[in-house]
Amino acid sequence: MKKTDKYSKILSQFLKDFEKKHQQSLSGFTTIAIIDKKHHHYQALIRGFQAETEAYSCNILFHFDIIGDKVWFQCNYTDLLIEEELVKLGIPKSDIVFGWLPEYAREHSGWGIGDKAA
Repeated sequence: MKKTDKYSKILSQFLKDFEKKHQQSLSGFTTIAIIDKKHHHYQALIRGFQAETEAYSCNILFHFDIIGDKVWFQCNYTDLLIEEELVKLGIPKSDIVFGWLPEYAREHSGWGIGDKAA
């Protein structure tokens, strides 16, 4: 199995499990997994109305892309160590690139370096 196919399967299952686990974690909010296998984009977002203020909110929780043969972790707006979960699921640290880190800092992260800015 190609790395991109393997990583797509891992990310898709991770997102589906995350969505199911966190579906009712916040009153009035819904967690949604967005899986685009064709373009290799994977996101979790949360949306809904805050009961107290009746304000609608829709926010990205985290976002991954598969670029080349690496998983680019583009953002994480949670306090969860999602990258550690991905390692447990079979993606090596060397293939997880923190897209939010400047290129010069990635080599000191202990994680993947990737190519030039993606």
